[in-house]
Amino acid sequence: MNTTKIETIYLDLDGVCCDFFGAVFRTMGNGFPPDHWPQRGADLPEVFGMPEPEFWYELHRRNPDLWATMDEFPWFNTLHRGLSAIAPVVFLSAPAVHADSVAGKVRWLQQRFGPLFEDYIITARKADVGRKGRLLVDDDPLVCKEFQRSGGMAIVFPQPWNDAPGSPADLVRDVGGWLLRSLSPTKGRGKA
Repeated sequence: MNTTKIETIYLDLDGVCCDFFGAVFRTMGNGFPPDHWPQRGADLPEVFGMPEPEFWYELHRRNPDLWATMDEFPWFNTLHRGLSAIAPVVFLSAPAVHADSVAGKVRWLQQRFGPLFEDYIITARKADVGRKGRLLVDDDPLVCKEFQRSGGMAIVFPQPWNDAPGSPADLVRDVGGWLLRSLSPTKGRGKA
């Protein structure tokens, strides 16, 4: 078993706590077959056949409140409570190209935790936060690998768009057990 003490858990928002892809596909009026998920949010402009800056601005034009109104996943509260019982949780989320994504993500968090809530970091440089004793839970395998290279521990949160084992519904039934299994030496330092 990995004996590194977890001092802080960094929890991604989009794709772990809230349904980012669902919000995007509803806003853009385009369903997406589950077996063809984009691997990362950064792949979305290509999925919709638009250059990157234009895609994010069109998304905002169609739904300026997208970031603040994303549906939380049904497991969100259970996952957050389970992780919080292990170590303090700080939300770690990357901004989109449009600046309103930052304000929307803060509103999303404050709607759930109150107007004074400040336990979040919004940065595209998640790996800069990686250090010994810090654990990242993220749905993006590349981000998890970068976090690990910086000295932190990382676990890929299972979703249809990545190859992490299990399902969100299964793992939230036993968050502590999931962390132990994911961080065991036979798995390396979390699957990424």
